[in-house]
Amino acid sequence: MVKVAILVFLCGLFAMGSGAGTCPETHPYVYYNGQYCCQTNKEKSYGPQGTKCDASEIQRDSMCCEGDKYTKCASGDCENFEGTCPETHPYVYYNGQYCCQTNKEKSYGPQGTKCDASEIQRDSMCCEGDKYAKCPSGNCKNYIGWRCALIKNPTKKRCERLDYRKSTNGDNVAYPGCPKGCVCCAKKLFKGQI
Repeated sequence: MVKVAILVFLCGLFAMGSGAGTCPETHPYVYYNGQYCCQTNKEKSYGPQGTKCDASEIQRDSMCCEGDKYTKCASGDCENFEGTCPETHPYVYYNGQYCCQTNKEKSYGPQGTKCDASEIQRDSMCCEGDKYAKCPSGNCKNYIGWRCALIKNPTKKRCERLDYRKSTNGDNVAYPGCPKGCVCCAKKLFKGQI
């Protein structure tokens, strides 16, 4: 009985300490294998460390932070902090650095498939109509929010899921997390009456 209690206690301690933390919003970029967080998404240039400190975009395995503007990861194993795009520009692109008002790229030939007027993705390089905003935290994800609006029958509502690209079909379906009393759209914004 005592051995079981000790085992349960040790398993509980392991579970509490096993999850990765998140870098703070002030230093959103993880480096040094998760042990430190950098204020910018760039490495500093320091020759002895080679490609791990060559002033390129910071990565989890980078060894240096631009300007030495870093903080130690509180949990000892962090992931990048991801802020959220503003509601007015809900679609992230340019590797999280910018947010677009629409979910379409603009067409700009020199950028190839990263600017071909298709649906905007995190790695897209262009925003339709140049209607963009800089990510407030420097590293964003899509705005996820719900909008409920009254329609013809005031006792019924409709919802618009702003981050609707995660669905696998285009039907109007009940979407997990949909506010109570609403019907939400999964892949396209619902425009009709419920």
